[in-house]
Amino acid sequence: MAQGVPIRVYQVTIGTESATFSNTPGQHNSSQMDAVIFENIRMEGRVSVDNSPTTTSSDDVEFRFYNLNKTTRQALMQENATLMLKAGYDTSWQRDSEGNIITEYDSLPIIFIGGIVHAYTRKDPGSNDVVTVVNCSSDQKIRNMTKVSVAYKPGTTKAAVVKDLVKRLGFPVSRMELSSLGDTAYSSGKSVFGQLDHALTRICKECGLQYSIHNGTISVLRSDDQPAKGSDTSVDAWLYTPAQIMELDAYFEQKSVKLAAKKTSSHRGKKTVKETPEDETVTTKNGVRTKTRHGIMMKSQLNGNVKMHDFVKLDGLNAVMPDGSDGDLKDGVYRAIRIDHTINWPDGEWSTGLKLVEVQ
Repeated sequence: MAQGVPIRVYQVTIGTESATFSNTPGQHNSSQMDAVIFENIRMEGRVSVDNSPTTTSSDDVEFRFYNLNKTTRQALMQENATLMLKAGYDTSWQRDSEGNIITEYDSLPIIFIGGIVHAYTRKDPGSNDVVTVVNCSSDQKIRNMTKVSVAYKPGTTKAAVVKDLVKRLGFPVSRMELSSLGDTAYSSGKSVFGQLDHALTRICKECGLQYSIHNGTISVLRSDDQPAKGSDTSVDAWLYTPAQIMELDAYFEQKSVKLAAKKTSSHRGKKTVKETPEDETVTTKNGVRTKTRHGIMMKSQLNGNVKMHDFVKLDGLNAVMPDGSDGDLKDGVYRAIRIDHTINWPDGEWSTGLKLVEVQ
């Protein structure tokens, strides 16, 4: 097939989980029979997802569609509506009988799939455009509505509890990295009740884990974002070189905790010192412990193939910036802990931002 200059393409599918998306979160093969599908309409969008456990959803998503017809606007307003956006680049020069480029939409990566939380239409100030604003989330409704009340018998392993709560939440599993728990168990049993996502957050925190939901699938992994033992991060990583990177910068975050007064103890055993990851530094002064975490913020052309917690290999940075940001911008394998897609058609920004932490 002949190849040409890449052009921006997108496709939006609107339907219901039961009819259009087979009622399966994370199953993205849509049936066109009960769906409204459109492309080549002016749009602006942002899709952000991170691993923060304090929010009521894992993502923050808003789309603005301009001058939609009545049928499409009504589809966006229907109860339990689901929206799927595919977007990327098409380099095909295959054309139909009228000379129009034939876009292979099925091969485009999924930027977002999830429920429509709120949608409304208004007149755009200063123009004759009618704008439909759509706010979405891949997990907000399920997380806010799902409750739990369960007791686990003595001796139940922590891994078994995490797996059971994830199963009850109902999302297909993208990755489940529980090797750090080993066979540790709740010797006296464990009771869990209340809102399920809050309970899962608490259990993960006490087990040194975290979870996040991206496009209707759930991942559970270590809270320090380090890979499971035996992972070949270099082989499994997305490769980025300077030619693919639009912006690159180092960042650091600080979190301070006031330490409690030490208790006297007759225990004379040797205290285990927890290893500090390479991307963190810990200092203690005047009874306050401060943890500083280092990482990289980068922006590239739109890439919907990179998912939350995927590994990213940066290669070639040392050659073009040997002393970048005091050595913080360096080649290596990193993990994505935040993704920000910006989608504007037909013009404007069309990019993916990644927040990365280095893995050991």
